Amino acid sequence: MTENPATERRPCANVHSAGLERLFSLDLLRGLDVFWLVIAQPLLEAANKTWTLPAWLRAQLVHDWGVFGLFDFAQPLFIFICGAAVPFAIPKRLTPEGRSTREFWRHILGRVALLWTCGMLIRGVLLFDRTKFTPYSDTLQTIAAGYFFACLAMLIRSRRVRVALPFVLIAAYSALCVLFGDWTRLGNFPRIVDERVFGALGFKAKDFTYCLTTIAWAGIAMLGSLVAEFLKGGLVKHKKAAALFGFAAASLVIGYSLESVVPPIRHIYSPSFIAIAMGYSLLSLALCYVLSDVFMVRRRMGLLLLFGQSALCAWMLHSFFWHGVAGVADRIIPGLPVLLGTDRYQGFARIVVVSMLIIWLLHLWRRLRGNAVGRGRAMA
Repeated sequence: MTENPATERRPCANVHSAGLERLFSLDLLRGLDVFWLVIAQPLLEAANKTWTLPAWLRAQLVHDWGVFGLFDFAQPLFIFICGAAVPFAIPKRLTPEGRSTREFWRHILGRVALLWTCGMLIRGVLLFDRTKFTPYSDTLQTIAAGYFFACLAMLIRSRRVRVALPFVLIAAYSALCVLFGDWTRLGNFPRIVDERVFGALGFKAKDFTYCLTTIAWAGIAMLGSLVAEFLKGGLVKHKKAAALFGFAAASLVIGYSLESVVPPIRHIYSPSFIAIAMGYSLLSLALCYVLSDVFMVRRRMGLLLLFGQSALCAWMLHSFFWHGVAGVADRIIPGLPVLLGTDRYQGFARIVVVSMLIIWLLHLWRRLRGNAVGRGRAMA
């Protein structure tokens, strides 16, 4: 990928330069995260109903209060990855002095509106039932909030302020949780805030909190952005990788040290949960970076890249169009019990077929999108 001459003339090129190569490891890690949520997790849940998985693996498939598991890790990892994409997407939409442009606002507001609307569809806006629907209650909306604030942080000219800001936000959020609530389902401060805000609007608060917790998501996305800027810097790759492992170790030590005092609660993003999640996010990125950007192992990654580059489409197929895709699967496998002499494997086979259909639809979506982009360039 060639450098953009305009970006070479910018002051603060280490912060506001857009001509650097996109990190393969970010797309790979995003693909791993989405593949886990859309394909691996449903397959494991179906397998557990058919054969009963080991206890340690079953524990990764549930949201237990005060327990950190792989299911809980997926959301903060995705917010972190979306924040890491900001230094690659935003600088080219700023002026040479680093100020916002119309394209900057069009991009971030359009992205936030798209994610927010998709989240509302997933959570049941079309039900028109305030007891079942809350306008701010979906993972896509948490990603939108984190991405929005990470983009705004790119407008801050002082690097020291931008580095300090995510830590200040997370510390402030943690302090509010400690000072004004406890760590129970109904007594935690983020839940109290949600009940007040959503209740005033006529909606019902959920176990997973959103209003106050937005502060934590903003901090997580900004941390991802800072890490991406660091990886875009001039250090040699093996030193960058070593630093990532060091940051991951420090975050995990802090998180597990806090665990004895504050349980890692994903529902409210407790301080220990944030530290542990960020530690594993950094560790995951470090491993992907070493594999794909240091040792350049990039072959046979097509399936993961498909999910990484079509993340929103994959999530909508899984969360909004699931019943439609599953209905097609039900038309494909009705005779399987007759063939096998038992219906024990019907549920697992159904999820396998759904997974294959989702992968096929993602291939189709990428092909159609590629053709549309090609036609647009030809017309230009």
